[in-house]
Amino acid sequence: EVYNSTFANNSVEGASNARGGAVYLQASFSAATLINSKFINCTFTGNYAINNGGGLCASAYSGKRINIDLINCIIAYNKTGSNSDIDVWNLNERVYFNTASNCIYGTAAGGAAGIVWTNSIQPANINLADIFDEIEDWTGSFKRPVIANIQGLEVAKLSKYSIASGAGVATLSGFSIPTTDQIGNDRPSTPAIGALEVIADFPTRDIQHSSDENSTRIFVKNKTISFQGLSGAQMLSVYSMTGSLLHQSPVNNHEYLSLDHLSDNLVIVCVEGERFKIFLK
Repeated sequence: EVYNSTFANNSVEGASNARGGAVYLQASFSAATLINSKFINCTFTGNYAINNGGGLCASAYSGKRINIDLINCIIAYNKTGSNSDIDVWNLNERVYFNTASNCIYGTAAGGAAGIVWTNSIQPANINLADIFDEIEDWTGSFKRPVIANIQGLEVAKLSKYSIASGAGVATLSGFSIPTTDQIGNDRPSTPAIGALEVIADFPTRDIQHSSDENSTRIFVKNKTISFQGLSGAQMLSVYSMTGSLLHQSPVNNHEYLSLDHLSDNLVIVCVEGERFKIFLK
């Protein structure tokens, strides 16, 4: 059982069997006939494997079994030759994801594509998703979160309005879920996904939202906007105060959209029947 842990910036290399950049579960030896693994409130990010499963890989030989429970975990921004965060062999035959609940995940390749996720989030474009406090270029077009040292621990801080915030579960039948995070902060009744709660030391960001708290919200920082509450991918239109169309593009929840190319500062944003008047600094 692994709780409140960050697996970040690890790598596994070699000519063959270079699997599981952070964790490789293998039931192949005579003594390892059954493996039970629980990962609760963990973050797997920025890890690399040459072959399979940048964040997590699992493989069991014939007659052996691996049981995996993944709860309140982030497994994203990990890389392999095929850009997969998770990879397994013989899903539901030798490797079983008995629980995959309240997670944020990137790509699930190979057998992992058949994992059944519950109350989980797979961003349409991981590089545009609002998860971590700061993202850095890694290799090619691939990115990963910047790792911070807090209380002597290497961790990946969540952004102030992270999609991980409040998306976790505090109780789940059959499991013991910690009430504090990796650095000892209390977890609320609706905790964050991952090893950390949001740390409140961020600069102010303007928030505009409709009068109905259940409606679409727009978040504005300088000339970058993002949304929460859209029913899916939508067409966004930005108008000047005189009604001229300035910009139009598709948008989805929790994606960053830069409007830096606009010279107008005060604009009207229209999406899914909602109108927002915002100031772009």
